[in-house]
Amino acid sequence: VVDQSLGIDSFEQIVRDSGLELLKLTGHEKYSSDDDMVGQRGAGGEKDVQCIDPNVAITFIIALPPPMDADVDCLDQEQQNLPDFNFAPFHDFVFDLEDRLFEETDAFAEADEVSQLHVTDDAQVPIGDWITVAPFHPAWSFAGDCDSPVAWEKRTPFPTVSVVRSDAIEAAGEEATSRIAKHNEEVLSHIGSHALQDLFRRDILQRDTTT
Repeated sequence: VVDQSLGIDSFEQIVRDSGLELLKLTGHEKYSSDDDMVGQRGAGGEKDVQCIDPNVAITFIIALPPPMDADVDCLDQEQQNLPDFNFAPFHDFVFDLEDRLFEETDAFAEADEVSQLHVTDDAQVPIGDWITVAPFHPAWSFAGDCDSPVAWEKRTPFPTVSVVRSDAIEAAGEEATSRIAKHNEEVLSHIGSHALQDLFRRDILQRDTTT
């Protein structure tokens, strides 16, 4: 959990640090020692992504807004978020960060190819190829459609970034991820957007839904 008052740059650094820590904790071969990878290897001794518990292959970084009584005069209309953490800028920030992580990885690979760079503590392998980041937000909408029930799949009480090991997603397979997405759409559509909004405000935000 990160205080929004620290700023978007500090939030980005924490996302990066969390991604690196996730790779270490889950025994990624490029970021962990052999001792760290105990229990992460297959029968032949090779790293086995499918051995990774899906519950530890993901982490969330939450941007917590200042308290309601804080001396801050630039919160949004809902008195929730500082400007950088409103939906549009936050959404753009996360996808821009993902692009930059990929670019850093490509640049590192090119430098390695040219100079035969050996990875040391001073030349940490960039994490862009190994993690996937995704934004969530209380005001999430798809193509501006705020009334779509499916939008609630991406709505959280506060601006949030998920960091997932990319190879764990690949190990699950496209069929499994598509099945989950379809199931979520069916359930959310059945409940309906207005009912979901009431549930979100009452049970998640704990606000009075009668006003």
